Amino acid sequence: MLNSLRLVNFRRHVDTEIDFSDDAQIIAITGANGAGKSTVLEALTFSLYGEGRHGRRGLSKLVRRGAEFEGMQVELEFTVDDVHYKIYRRYDSGKSSAKLFINGNDATQSPDAVTREVTRILGMDATGFRLAVIAQQGDVEGLADLTAAKRKQTISRLLRQDALTNAAREARDIHNRELDIWKAMGSGPDLDDLTSEHAAAVADAAAALTAVTDSRDTLVTLDAELAATKDVEDTWHEAQLILARADATATAARAEADRISAELAGVHVPDEMPAGERSVTELMGAISEVNVAIAKGEAERELAASAEATRSDLDKVTAQLAEVATLLGSDTPASVAMALSKLGGQMAEAEAEKTAAAEKYDELRTAHATLQAQLADVTRRAEAAAGLGDVCETCEQEISDDHKHRQATERAKTIADLKVRTADTVKDGTAAAAAVKAVEEKLSELRGQREELIRRRAAVDAACRTRTDLQRRAEQYQARLARITATPVDLEALFAEKGRLEVARAQAEQAEQVAASRKAAMARRDQLSAALSDAQGRLAAALAEHEAAAPDADLVAAYQRRRELLTQRADEAELVAAVEQEAALAAERVKSVQRAIDDARAHRDRALVHRKNADKAAKAAQVLKDTAAKMATLIRPALEAEVSTLLSELSEGRFTRVKVSEDYELTVEDDGVFEPLSEFSGGQRVMIALATRLALANVVAERHGNGGVGFLILDEVFGSQDETRREAILSSLRTMRALYGQILLISHVGGFDEAADRVLEVSEGSEDGRRTAQVTAA
Repeated sequence: MLNSLRLVNFRRHVDTEIDFSDDAQIIAITGANGAGKSTVLEALTFSLYGEGRHGRRGLSKLVRRGAEFEGMQVELEFTVDDVHYKIYRRYDSGKSSAKLFINGNDATQSPDAVTREVTRILGMDATGFRLAVIAQQGDVEGLADLTAAKRKQTISRLLRQDALTNAAREARDIHNRELDIWKAMGSGPDLDDLTSEHAAAVADAAAALTAVTDSRDTLVTLDAELAATKDVEDTWHEAQLILARADATATAARAEADRISAELAGVHVPDEMPAGERSVTELMGAISEVNVAIAKGEAERELAASAEATRSDLDKVTAQLAEVATLLGSDTPASVAMALSKLGGQMAEAEAEKTAAAEKYDELRTAHATLQAQLADVTRRAEAAAGLGDVCETCEQEISDDHKHRQATERAKTIADLKVRTADTVKDGTAAAAAVKAVEEKLSELRGQREELIRRRAAVDAACRTRTDLQRRAEQYQARLARITATPVDLEALFAEKGRLEVARAQAEQAEQVAASRKAAMARRDQLSAALSDAQGRLAAALAEHEAAAPDADLVAAYQRRRELLTQRADEAELVAAVEQEAALAAERVKSVQRAIDDARAHRDRALVHRKNADKAAKAAQVLKDTAAKMATLIRPALEAEVSTLLSELSEGRFTRVKVSEDYELTVEDDGVFEPLSEFSGGQRVMIALATRLALANVVAERHGNGGVGFLILDEVFGSQDETRREAILSSLRTMRALYGQILLISHVGGFDEAADRVLEVSEGSEDGRRTAQVTAA
């Protein structure tokens, strides 16, 4: 039994407290659509199980906008079997917290622990709670629908039989998947062949290890003999060092003597050359003076060429100025701008005409659409009235022929009047469209004129800019010509004089170079002759030292024996390396075959696991299928009895028996005959569907091992019921007080003030510019 519910910053509720503690059985929660009625239902589910309409996803959307930093909290108090429970749940900064008090004592404080305890207390999880306690409009409409498949689907979902069906399907999928894997894996490698291969590899490895031991023993013997002759190696190397030093000295002395002899032979002393009349320095001064005169002459020549180029540019600019004057004619930027301004005024007037014509055309189109809709509506109603025969289209009561004739005459007159008004509107619309088109053509012509003026303005502006630039350039050319003065110079004579001086300078430089080279060559010849004499003396001494340093015959024989031992030792070491590599390969082959054996055993074990999984899944699928069939067999009689009892109460004894087929097709006894739902009126179908939904809730509650939680929530299930039928259903619900001590009716339909024991009205408000919800007792 619900005692109280408090919502703090929950969706649109700032701080709403609802008291359920009085003895009211039927509590109506009413209000306009979107006001926050179903939020109460969502708050109940959240407080009990910590879930929203989408489970535990999107809990942040439950927090009222603008209160993200404050967080959201829900407090619920309820009683089960005389035990008082109180739940606090909060959601703050993405984290959930919860507390549960039992008879005022702190019982548990984590969200998951509170949910587990609530599941134990109520005997159902969140899904079972929604099915057993909450009846929504979609459930009732699905049960009242004339489609048998949809009705079966809805009942299976409400009874949670679809979970068994889905589980059986998943088990079959697992069976097929595991069986396919087992078949794909095959039998794997042959373990007997791998075992034989492993024994052969072990034997090969043992033989390789024996060969390694023999080769290492031979190495030990050779190393001992080499150690005994180590002094021979040292003596030999010492003698070879002495011999190498003497040989190097002799080689160096011989090379030095040969180099000096070759260099001495290559020394050339040039012949003397007579000197000129003037020195190189005097000739360089004369050449510098001629170069200065040439530079001045070239500068004068460049001034004359610049003056000629400037005159040519001035003539071109003068011709271009004449062309620009011809292009401009009488136009100026101001005159073109004035023409554009005048044309802009004409276009503005045309645009205003177009806007007025378009608005009139749109008004006529709107009027035409309205008339057509009215005409279609009146025509449809006339056709519907004709199909009803002698029944009134509004109240569905029988009417007289005169009444029907008057209605038909009025509709015919209305249709004729609407057709005339529609034709007039079409005529006026055609004229308005023509007016819009004429104004658009005028605007198109004016736009063309404006584009031509814009192009002319651009051309005039460009020509004026060009004229200004040409005038500036002409003034610059005239000023430049006034500054240029040039004096003619005979450059050919100057270049000829420079050539003669350059020849004389070259001859003087050559004479000086020959004299210097002759002096240097004679000194180098004397120096090389002395160095050659010294080198030849060092060569003779080095040859004598080399002859004395040659080793004797005994040392040569001992050293040769040691070389043979070293060669034999190197060959044996290479043999040891090869045998060790062969032994390593044999050992690796043993490991490789062992790994193959391990892989084969693992493959066999994995295949066996997949085969066992396939067998288990097949058995599970069959068990689930048999369970679903058995449950359907057991549930149908209980469902028939529950629906019959509830429907008898809801219909005030008119309908007392129902039958439920294997496909959950419902038939109801009416005057001794079981009729399908399609034979009943819309209101009766909804009543039967409501009874079925309540019966399903009872069955679900019994399946969870309890007699129900003591309250029922009906969410928007009265939309298709008239006031009389609603009152009858509410009256019947009152008879179920032993089963449902509280019934919460959530509905946007009014009229519950007198029928319900208590009415809570949910309305909209505002706080800080945001929409809020508030609950008041009506």
